[in-house]
Amino acid sequence: MNYERIKSELADGKLKNLYLLYGEEDFLKKAVAGRLETMAKARSNDSLEKVRFEKGFTAADLAQALGTASFFGGGKFVFCLNTEIFKGNALRKDFEETLGRIPQGCYVVFSEESVDKRNPLFMEMNKAGYAYSIDIRKSGDLSKYIAERFRKLGKKISYDNINLFMEYSGGSLTDIESDIEKIALYMDSRTEVRKEYITDLCSGTRQYKIYEMLDGIFGKDAGSSLRLMRELLSDKVPVQMMLASIHGRLMELAMMREDMDKGRDPVVTRNGRPVADFIVRRMRMQASNYSLGVLREAIVRAAQTDVDIKSGKISDTAGLEILVNMLAGV
Repeated sequence: MNYERIKSELADGKLKNLYLLYGEEDFLKKAVAGRLETMAKARSNDSLEKVRFEKGFTAADLAQALGTASFFGGGKFVFCLNTEIFKGNALRKDFEETLGRIPQGCYVVFSEESVDKRNPLFMEMNKAGYAYSIDIRKSGDLSKYIAERFRKLGKKISYDNINLFMEYSGGSLTDIESDIEKIALYMDSRTEVRKEYITDLCSGTRQYKIYEMLDGIFGKDAGSSLRLMRELLSDKVPVQMMLASIHGRLMELAMMREDMDKGRDPVVTRNGRPVADFIVRRMRMQASNYSLGVLREAIVRAAQTDVDIKSGKISDTAGLEILVNMLAGV
């Protein structure tokens, strides 16, 4: 089950005694776990003892926590963070038995960064309706989330500026929340979120300029690419950072082009996280500008440029400019 399902259940006041929240959106998982704890406290008239476990705890530890009387005279709220018990192929019979006998008034919440969906314990939890994927990475869901967060702060943001915000803000919901609060605080009594607030205040502004340069390069816009490259140089962004970004985008486009050539649906991940679907669409267009062979040759050329700069055969700015011109004009 997904994030929207648990949101709906909690809005209806439904509360189970066992949850598995998994996914990489730490902000959302914390928010959901906090809501579960608040609801559990209300059910126990605020006489709820909280217990926390992390990686390395055992089923016996959990059973003891659930079986001993609460210090407050009420139930228990047991929060288990990144335990990794839902990885691997072993059926954790000890945990299965303990989780199958949670006493009345006790609640157990697992918050895991990742799970193995073939893990037997995960499969049991999922089948029983206790497992929830906490993720709103699709751009449509994310744009609704951003619009709603601004609305709750008394601010309005246009559709175009939502898309701009998604590109300029950091990659996680923690970054997004921080940027929303920063912009709202800066706006004070003003109600309309303007483009310059986003470009000036968001945490990913410098990285976004690099992405703009990459989009110019691989969109075959040499003029825009060189202008952005020079702006980044004037902002003291290291040449090596730009070279690494170009090489990384080339690798992504080569993998995407190979998927496209073989009729597969391309998937792009960065730091182990899938990128938003609107970025994937843009990169598909960029990949279509090159053959797989040309992209592979360009990867070699980018690596050689790095070697030439480090060995002193060419200056760093000249090497970068030659590479940008070559890629934007291929």
